[in-house]
Amino acid sequence: MAQRDKILVWVANIDMRIHLVNVINRSGNYEAIEYRAGVEGMEAIYTQKPQLLLLDVDYALPDPEKVIQQVRNNLSGTYIIGLSSRWDERKRHQMEEMFDGVLTMPFDIDSFERVLEEAKKVSVSSTCEVLTFFAPKGKSGRTTLIVNLALNLARLTGEKVGIIDAETTFADMDAFLNINPQSTIVEALRDLSLLAPSTLAKYYEEVVPNVQVLCGAKNAQQVNLITAEALTDLIAMSRRCFRYILVDLAPGFSPVTMAACEAADKVYLTTMSGGTFELKHLKRSLDIFHAMDDWQSRVECVITRITPEVRQRTILEDELGCPVTLIPNEYHLCAQAANNGRMATDIGPKAALTQQIDLMAKAIVEKNR
Repeated sequence: MAQRDKILVWVANIDMRIHLVNVINRSGNYEAIEYRAGVEGMEAIYTQKPQLLLLDVDYALPDPEKVIQQVRNNLSGTYIIGLSSRWDERKRHQMEEMFDGVLTMPFDIDSFERVLEEAKKVSVSSTCEVLTFFAPKGKSGRTTLIVNLALNLARLTGEKVGIIDAETTFADMDAFLNINPQSTIVEALRDLSLLAPSTLAKYYEEVVPNVQVLCGAKNAQQVNLITAEALTDLIAMSRRCFRYILVDLAPGFSPVTMAACEAADKVYLTTMSGGTFELKHLKRSLDIFHAMDDWQSRVECVITRITPEVRQRTILEDELGCPVTLIPNEYHLCAQAANNGRMATDIGPKAALTQQIDLMAKAIVEKNR
């Protein structure tokens, strides 16, 4: 017999609490238990390790934000659903930002299972692949590559792909995509301790179906909030929202960029082809990344604005000691696409740029099958 999910019902009114426990248990799919200890006895929650906690936000919680943060700090895998007997629009919006879902009391088993299913759908922690894009210097074509690669990954797999603009100098993903985001990485990091994967997902903006972006800070004064620890935590929670996450990092070495690379499954060192200086910077960067665990399987190079010839790629791979992807020079195509609010892949599948990015996406998907 399959083990049933344990559910704690934290409702102040005794009659309502008993009723909800009975509604859930009658289904035979769950083990619902009354929680009576209140805020003073929350150790009991951590000891029982429930898969789901139902919280009465009207009476049981004098300080919902503090309680939710404590539960999330101690039980990272527990879903939290807020209960109320009277939701108004403002209150529901506030609670949806904190909880994995909200329900009106009393509820029937169908409503309960529907909300739980939605929470689990967003919070699936399947094998997410995090790809970071690092450049020794600016103007390497990272943004163009990241956005078009994300589109291709979503098209090839039919799964959700997220983009995080962690640029700490001049974030421009919103301008590149021609969107005006309601929230940015700044708001997401500010609220992260109160969020769950389901609520974090709402901070991302949809680019196209299955591709969402968390845009960067709107001004330079806000980038101080993007710390190494905060970005690592953001990436960890975002893993439960997407199959692939592509992180756009600021050029140059810093605690933030190195922490993001350490948290990633794959690091792409990107540079623009332009002579011996770019190659020299790439080699020096690779030397630093040699300190990473399993660097040979985790680090690859991408060189943009260069004809993708097999012989040239082989020479570079021998010289650099790691796999290399060559992306052709399509500056005018990319500029035209961005100016029209479109991606380069929208121009047409025959362009050399789109063909190479498509090959790169296919290689990523094949390695993860």
